[in-house]
Amino acid sequence: MTYILDNDLSNLIEDDAQWRDEAGTLHPGNEPKSSFASLVKVSETAPPDGTLNIVTGSHVEMIDGIPTRVWDYRPKTEQELKAQHNAPILSELSSLDAYIPRGLEDFWAIVAFDTASLPEQERTRLARKVELRGQLQ
Repeated sequence: MTYILDNDLSNLIEDDAQWRDEAGTLHPGNEPKSSFASLVKVSETAPPDGTLNIVTGSHVEMIDGIPTRVWDYRPKTEQELKAQHNAPILSELSSLDAYIPRGLEDFWAIVAFDTASLPEQERTRLARKVELRGQLQ
């Protein structure tokens, strides 16, 4: 939790931090802050969804007289969105490589290997790898 002292947004105090009151008295971090009228708890808000944005930080603002956590963020770049899209696909491809390594696929393509002679489970895995590669951005 975060608190502000005397409604001063520049005077943020974390729950476990030492702090000085308006008289200059030093208070230990483990002292309950809820018992001090000069400390006001900051209203915490959820950070924005990380699907399209990256949180870069936060700050406290007064909103309708209440100190409120406001999140700073930026939109993800095209490269970051592609990486986000590709991550689960590459993970699944990596898992399938344990059964049919990419190098073996390439060799089969060079020698025109007839994959119909493979067991059905291997043909299914191979088809899934082809499908996944088509989904990469």
